[in-house]
Amino acid sequence: MRKKDPEQALLKAALQDTAPLPDAAKDAPKPKTQNRTAKTPSAKSKRAAKTPAEHRPAPAAPFFTPSLPPQKRQTVIVCFGTMSISGDSLGPMVGTLLATRYNIPAFVYGTESCSVNGKNMKEWLDFIKTAHEGALFIAVDASLGTKDNVGKIVVRSDGVCPAAIKGKNERFGDVGILGVVAENKGDALMQLMSVSPLYVEKMANEVALLLKAAI
Repeated sequence: MRKKDPEQALLKAALQDTAPLPDAAKDAPKPKTQNRTAKTPSAKSKRAAKTPAEHRPAPAAPFFTPSLPPQKRQTVIVCFGTMSISGDSLGPMVGTLLATRYNIPAFVYGTESCSVNGKNMKEWLDFIKTAHEGALFIAVDASLGTKDNVGKIVVRSDGVCPAAIKGKNERFGDVGILGVVAENKGDALMQLMSVSPLYVEKMANEVALLLKAAI
């Protein structure tokens, strides 16, 4: 059995345990064209959510393949992190793989070219929650852990805490996927900066394949 099989089972179970789509949302019109890039709301519309001006998603970043069953909730994957810190680049790497290599039926936010990080997180999450109200949110992030857990992929049923390194405890997501990239000892930022980019790249591919198999 491959290493990621237990995580696949946990992720599928977590996805099945989430609340069903409300009846009113089930009757909403579905997209008619496949692989259509999600459109950012117009700035001229008073009802539209405002996307951070300097952090608009790359054309391939948020996408949707409307091949899901008619009553299944929208799936939105938010990959947290920044490419400026090697250990924290797990999320953007996963987002890029999902958006460019794997055909996954979900909206994807957070890529190598357009990250969702501590500087723009509030604006992005406000936009995402408004644009995808009632959706199933899956959050991906890097994490520090005990020595025995380094290298493991952890699936949680309560999302992630993306700003934990800054002392914040606000959580996001119905389901969380954490990649333990380094041991939690000493200065957290220094630990993340010392992680090998190749090590993170390998783990990012494992997480992307895990999501591809589960959704």
